[in-house]
Amino acid sequence: PISHITRALINAWYLRQPNDSDGLPDDLKSFFTRLCGSEKAQYRHGRLILSTHLISLFRVDRQWTEEYLLPSFKWDMSSNAKAVWMGFLWSPRIYWPLMAAFKDDFIKTSDRYEILGECGRQYVALLTYAALDPIGTDNEYTEADFRSAIEALPIKGLEDSVRALLNALEGAGEQREQYWQNRIQPFLHKIWPKSLEKMSTPIAENMARLAIAADNKFPEVLEVVFHWLQPFDPHHILYLL
Repeated sequence: PISHITRALINAWYLRQPNDSDGLPDDLKSFFTRLCGSEKAQYRHGRLILSTHLISLFRVDRQWTEEYLLPSFKWDMSSNAKAVWMGFLWSPRIYWPLMAAFKDDFIKTSDRYEILGECGRQYVALLTYAALDPIGTDNEYTEADFRSAIEALPIKGLEDSVRALLNALEGAGEQREQYWQNRIQPFLHKIWPKSLEKMSTPIAENMARLAIAADNKFPEVLEVVFHWLQPFDPHHILYLL
């Protein structure tokens, strides 16, 4: 019931067409504060619903969100961290002011990849896209931050990261060559792990597909990813192409 009530109130709030920095209305703020201010188990589902709307809440009432909701994302302090992270990662996107506000907790989430289940893939995709975006380096994140998070991922997480790189390159359309040169190549040189201990067939396959997707940059990409390649059945790649 708490989750249904929370969802209904969120929907009612959207009907009021809130704008950035408007602040939460008092009638809703008191209820949302009660959800976030207690460790009661029955409130957990309400916090999960709130976390799926984290960016909207942050944009409309940053002060309230930082004081009451963001503490739930702290792995070392909150017993609800897993639930709220999964809620946020159901449909994540990059909003740099928020990314800066919970930077430390976001980076630490790479250590919890396994317990996030399917949402772990969403986290890695968001992490990878953030590392590809040069805006991130001007928004309190450094190459060292991204490098430590990527290196902390298990093999499955690295496979998700390469898959995100491939999706990003293929989504660049006619700008693939520039996207490779300006985004993905620096990522592989400065952030991607240098140790080959976490090699796997899916990583090799997607590195090969990355080279193929780069069109005229194929020789250059191949030189960069060569050490991550290993023998595999090529029919799967040929089918996907």
